[in-house]
Amino acid sequence: MEGKNNPLHAVKRVSTTRWSSHAAALHVVLKFHNAVLKTLNKIKDSEGSADVVVGASCSGLISYLTSQRFLLTALLFKTIFQILEPVTRQLQSQDMDMLMATNILNNVIHQIKELRNDDSFKRLLKRTDEFAENSIVDFLPLVSSRPKRVPRKSGEHCQDEIISCPMKKFRIDTYNVIMDILLAELSGHFESTNIGPLKDLSLLSFRRIREVQNNPHIVPCDTFDALCTMYSQIDKNSLLTEYTEFCKNFTEIENSILLPKYLNNNVIVEDYEDSLELNAYSYDSAEEDSAKVVYHNIASTRELFKLFCLAKLANIFPNLYLVLKLSITLPVTSCSVERTFFKLKLIKTKLRTTMSQDRLDSLMKISCEQDIIINNENVILLFAAKSSVLTKCLIY
Repeated sequence: MEGKNNPLHAVKRVSTTRWSSHAAALHVVLKFHNAVLKTLNKIKDSEGSADVVVGASCSGLISYLTSQRFLLTALLFKTIFQILEPVTRQLQSQDMDMLMATNILNNVIHQIKELRNDDSFKRLLKRTDEFAENSIVDFLPLVSSRPKRVPRKSGEHCQDEIISCPMKKFRIDTYNVIMDILLAELSGHFESTNIGPLKDLSLLSFRRIREVQNNPHIVPCDTFDALCTMYSQIDKNSLLTEYTEFCKNFTEIENSILLPKYLNNNVIVEDYEDSLELNAYSYDSAEEDSAKVVYHNIASTRELFKLFCLAKLANIFPNLYLVLKLSITLPVTSCSVERTFFKLKLIKTKLRTTMSQDRLDSLMKISCEQDIIINNENVILLFAAKSSVLTKCLIY
């Protein structure tokens, strides 16, 4: 199989794009396989005689969708997508726990390795036969291609073994190769030298800091080993000491960001369990008597870095501040970048080629930053200040 239907090219493309969208499309095709074939036959009969390109395209799709090769590759990729679904959703989430993601990823790699054996391939053949029995069409079996006769060179005494069984050839040339490519892609993007520092950075989140604050003895023995090995300018002992002291004083630092209602009264928070999700602050200028608490990103290090900047803790915990800067700089995933470019394609269309840069930036912010809370009163005041007519209409 060559061209766009080659599964070897497909696994290379899928490995660098969003797995979830491909998994959803494949699930729909397999679920409504009979309906897809009926639709293609109807299009071929109604429009194929008038449009040769449409007729040929429908015939090619029908021939491919009714072949055993399609079933084998489709069910194979469906199995792979089911294994990769948890880790892809975790890596695409905004509030990503890196420790959980790395642990799930290690389990995913182990499951992919288990697929590359005889029992897994036999289970794939069994699922293929069950799908063919429940279908209304007859699937064309794999056919053995005619072996190419390669002239033997001078001095060459051995010759490659020709695989006559088409199922064995599919397993060697397609099934095993897909598994090898997938394992190589996962190992290349998530090497052990890269996962180690990510596990260390996962300790720099509100959730993990609360855990260490409640029980300082649960800190792992090899904390920050991989991170300090990669970044030799960071001293491990100093970093571990600063991290421990920061966890001990985290509640006091957190409560000192905003002014309390009473300065001289010591208020004891009874519902301490509910405060575990308290991780970010935003002050509402329209309500000067109260502060609004935002509950989100309890596993993200970005909010903790904001806390460091607001409390001016860079000089108090210099090594911990440096590690936090590294954590928000390192691109763990490219999901946010892909979402931004996807939104850009929807906004900057051919009909909007004369759009100014300021308008494009504003539309991108509105589209991408939907989780930002906007003060409607401030927006009205800014819009009303553009002209006296708007001021009279909106304010007076």
